Amino acid sequence: MRTFFQSYRSVPLLLCVLCIILTSTLRGADHPLAYLISGSIWSLLVAAAASLLEPGRLWFRTFIALAMLILVNIAIQDVVVGNVLLVTVRHLTIIAIHLLTLGLLLRHAFGRSEAPAFDRISGAVAGYLFLALIWGNLYVIILDHQPEAIVETATAEPVSEKHVIYYSLVTLTTQGYGDIVPKSSPARLAAALEGTVGTLYLAALIAFLIGMVKPEEQAG
Repeated sequence: MRTFFQSYRSVPLLLCVLCIILTSTLRGADHPLAYLISGSIWSLLVAAAASLLEPGRLWFRTFIALAMLILVNIAIQDVVVGNVLLVTVRHLTIIAIHLLTLGLLLRHAFGRSEAPAFDRISGAVAGYLFLALIWGNLYVIILDHQPEAIVETATAEPVSEKHVIYYSLVTLTTQGYGDIVPKSSPARLAAALEGTVGTLYLAALIAFLIGMVKPEEQAG
């Protein structure tokens, strides 16, 4: 098992981000354990990224500082309930951590030719899913300031937090089912940017995969 994780360093991060996405639909008052489960899995990203993707000391210290900032933010929110600024700061901090992890994954997937192909592809896929988490937190920030910025078409009610990651994934992949739609200008702009980034990422990934196949054909 140890040899496997030494050879396939990005696989644990891919599994973590998949678990975060799957448990996001359980969030709500009726599922308090979902916050504990998703929070525990999310915290494993620090250890997984630090030990497997070999970041520098500055990166690791920044990562830990941001994680501590989130803990302090949560502690303050227990005292000051309903403060929108605190919620915004927390989600911005989460976005920063996700961006740091995304940077490590991209460096590992696209910059380390000595890594196994499956591991590099896993890192690229994990990076794609991290984009959904990043935009998901951005949508939460927008909803905190504009509660009706994103609505469910069936009920015309603001989208619940447990459906935000689903909406982000649908937007990232440009599927656009129409069951959840942006109404405000910031929400529409964020959705347009997410769809554009998702399309460009997939184009870069396809070019990367083709580039991996050509050297093998030349060697054969």
